[in-house]
Amino acid sequence: MEFSGKSLSFRPHFFFSPDQSAQALKSVLSGLYEDFPLSKATHGIVVGGDGWMLHTLHSLYEHDNKAISNHVGSIPLYGINCGTVGFLLNHVDKEKISQLSIWIERSVSFSLAPLNAEILLESGETILKKAINEVTLMRESSQACILQIHVNKQIVLEQLIGDGVLVSTPAGSGAYNFSAGGPILPLNSRSLAVTPLHAFRPRRWPGAILSDDTYIELKVQKNQTRPVYTTVDSFSIARVVSVKIFKENQNYYSLLFDPDHHLDQRIIQEQFIAYN
Repeated sequence: MEFSGKSLSFRPHFFFSPDQSAQALKSVLSGLYEDFPLSKATHGIVVGGDGWMLHTLHSLYEHDNKAISNHVGSIPLYGINCGTVGFLLNHVDKEKISQLSIWIERSVSFSLAPLNAEILLESGETILKKAINEVTLMRESSQACILQIHVNKQIVLEQLIGDGVLVSTPAGSGAYNFSAGGPILPLNSRSLAVTPLHAFRPRRWPGAILSDDTYIELKVQKNQTRPVYTTVDSFSIARVVSVKIFKENQNYYSLLFDPDHHLDQRIIQEQFIAYN
């Protein structure tokens, strides 16, 4: 049975990566679908890689940016992978492109709750950023950094000496967190991974898994002689004094996945792929 990719109820707004592969697909999609203004769109179609998906999410929902329209908070995003891994996107072939509205109707919706990172700088300035994947603190010089970890306003680790530490969401746990030796978290686990980066002290500390409603504060000790920078997804800033991390309770990211490429399944597969 043949399906038409066009539907009166399907009004896409496209976000194309500037990469060559995404721009090549742009000419194909532009010939098949009208690109609606975001305020009138039913779906956002993100064409690129994982980095472009994160860029798109941040451009729409970042706390310190103005929303493009009042519609962006509820619009679901369907990713078309033109990158390398495509963890947050879908594999789309020629058949899917011509029947895009049908595949989107069949897709599974998943809501991602980002983290807030309240960053205090040496200058006294405070910056608030949102993290979909992770918040990382890392040494800025050749010397190891010294961090103190607070959980729910209580000190749980007096000193972590090493390259740094990261706090990962389930969606980001299969990326840098996993490469650093942290656990991959199922999306429905409502957990956060706290993973040390080349810890010298305490020796062999494996990190921790915390509930996602935990209030975490990472304080930098001896910051004048052992400076630290923080990275919140793709945003980086130096000379950090402390970072408070807590779950966003208002804005959620709605991502759509094909039933056979749902993010939950991909996270499970990532835990075994290295051993097959």
